[in-house]
Amino acid sequence: FQGKDFYPKFGFKEVYVKRQYPLTGTEHFFVKKLSNEIDKEAGEILEETE
Repeated sequence: FQGKDFYPKFGFKEVYVKRQYPLTGTEHFFVKKLSNEIDKEAGEILEETE
């Protein structure tokens, strides 16, 4: 009910809108890409354990 305006403020992107859900409303789907810093840290951990 509030996601349409709430989530984009925190970096989420709306990727799909389901109209007429359940009958006259809408359902919004959002995604957020995680930071590349997390990927870099995970890679460093893997290198240290090998």
